[in-house]
Amino acid sequence: METLRLALQRLYMTRASAYRDALESFIEGYQEAIQ
Repeated sequence: METLRLALQRLYMTRASAYRDALESFIEGYQEAIQ
């Protein structure tokens, strides 16, 4: 059960970092489009 919890935690961390990177790149593109 512990390994399952660790796997879910690792999956969540990778998902969160990927989401943050996508959000940052989206904001950069949005700011460039405004200017």
